[in-house]
Amino acid sequence: MALGLLGLWAARTMVGDVYRVESASMLPTLGSERAGGELVLVTYDRSPPERFEMVVLFRDGSNVPEVKRVVGLPRESLRLRHGELWIDGQPYSEPGTRSPWIPIFGPDNAVEEHFAMERGDGDSQGVGGEVRPWTRSDEGWQLAALDVPMGSARGLMRHHKGLHDGYLGGEGEVVQGSGEAGDGRIRVDVGLGELAQGGGRLRLGLLKAGDTFELVVELAQVAPPPPPANGGPSVPSVDTADGAEGAAGDLLQARISLTQRWTEEVVLEEQVLFLRRDAELALSLELHNRYLRGALRADSGAEAILATRVTEVHAHPLTRRGEAQGERRTYGAHPWLGGEGLAATFNNIRVDRGLAWTSRGSVGVHGPVLLGPDEIFVLGDNSRVSRDSREWGAVPLTAVLGRPRAVIYPPGAMRRLP
Repeated sequence: MALGLLGLWAARTMVGDVYRVESASMLPTLGSERAGGELVLVTYDRSPPERFEMVVLFRDGSNVPEVKRVVGLPRESLRLRHGELWIDGQPYSEPGTRSPWIPIFGPDNAVEEHFAMERGDGDSQGVGGEVRPWTRSDEGWQLAALDVPMGSARGLMRHHKGLHDGYLGGEGEVVQGSGEAGDGRIRVDVGLGELAQGGGRLRLGLLKAGDTFELVVELAQVAPPPPPANGGPSVPSVDTADGAEGAAGDLLQARISLTQRWTEEVVLEEQVLFLRRDAELALSLELHNRYLRGALRADSGAEAILATRVTEVHAHPLTRRGEAQGERRTYGAHPWLGGEGLAATFNNIRVDRGLAWTSRGSVGVHGPVLLGPDEIFVLGDNSRVSRDSREWGAVPLTAVLGRPRAVIYPPGAMRRLP
């Protein structure tokens, strides 16, 4: 028994320990709103942390360990503007070190409670006698937009609560935030149906400040080749590099583009591939500071990934008024999904937000803060209730005790931490 106690003492002294996290400052990543919080396994590690890594630290004058996320590194100039991280005078947008996504809507949440759309039963008439294009079926959300003109918003469903700084709770319920999150991601699975004679398109969209960003998939029928002359060879199948295979008349040409619109629409990136008429697609669009990425993946193996850095952004005309009211600078319901000139089935809708930091405190908020050669800047994921470097200022590297590795209690919440 003595050897066992000695081994336990050695492990706690040299390897790590277990700490209780009761604060809500890192929700939903860590912690709990229930009494007792969570027990977290922490490994001792005093090596310099990386950006967006979680650390356990002790503040001066406190014997209570705290978990925070590192956002600023030694010798950097840091500022938080409109909830975004600016490093050395520029919005931070390195794709390889993005902050984690936080779900705010998932497949188990009710679409009709969080998205606005023109919904009917297939015969319900909208304004001007037009059929409302959205219906719910056992297969998913059906879009009947064959007669919806290109560029119309009638074929869209919009997340009417916007990108808020909430999260999904422990039971998967939506915990509504009261502030705005500037960065967002929307993902959805789409089954293609009938296509209008002139073609159709699918759309995912996000707003940020004065700009509109969309992933647009323009679909057109591939005309079959003329029949062979008498005695000539048979019509060959089309075997494309992106995985779709079949006779030309069985394929669709898909032109996938990332667009940005302020006063006019600009195509930022574009790619063309071929799809089967009955293809099942996974679509996604994400914006992280200035990094914009869209993707299409088909069950045939066809894939398009478009990514670019947005070089110019524009303030919304109401930004000044919004700043006077708080931190809001994006106006309108978003993200959205849908299309025109086609029929399709939408499933597995997911909306995520990036980390968003409020203007609580003063350090790094009202102006940039310059970090010393052995200092870091730390924040809590649940920005509205977190006490962190916005109030304390920079934290010395010597205050870092280690890294949180896993939640080990309660049993229903056990998980590895990213």
